[in-house]
Amino acid sequence: MSLSQKMNLRETLDASARAPAGNRACGLVVFRRSESGGISYLLLQEAYGEKHWTPPKGFIEDSAVEKAEAQAQTLKETGLEGKDLKVYDDFSFKMQYAIRGQVKKIWYGLAELVTGEKAKDNDKTKGNAKNIHVSGENHNAAWWLPLNDAIRVSGYVEADALLKKADKFIQDKTKAEEATSS
Repeated sequence: MSLSQKMNLRETLDASARAPAGNRACGLVVFRRSESGGISYLLLQEAYGEKHWTPPKGFIEDSAVEKAEAQAQTLKETGLEGKDLKVYDDFSFKMQYAIRGQVKKIWYGLAELVTGEKAKDNDKTKGNAKNIHVSGENHNAAWWLPLNDAIRVSGYVEADALLKKADKFIQDKTKAEEATSS
């Protein structure tokens, strides 16, 4: 099946349809740098349904503003505190897809974990997220993975697009910062 066919399977029949209450979520794609500067992404395993792996997110009310709620939902689901994250206000990603006959809409921002020790290079062990304390209500496990492994583990076209956009943003931001500091 082609990428566009996979996307069509999950996209809504009516792009203007409003997601019912409980079908809106938001969160932050959280990344950290390794000792050598490599990037890994935080994925949480959902505690229900297919138990798939996604960046941190939580459900929000229809009236809630995604950007304002994203950090609160991420902190709630990961046990992190505001001081642990550097949020990039100039990153935004919206996705929507049909699931169980309803439209689900998700908004993601981006944040870097800036506290704690640097990750070990190439550490892909499932126990590598000891600093993350998942809520237990919506998620039951956490895992830091490099881009390609995070995409493979998530298994969803939307997560693929989200993580690739986040990675490009980080790479571009890093290059711009290096250019200004030299």
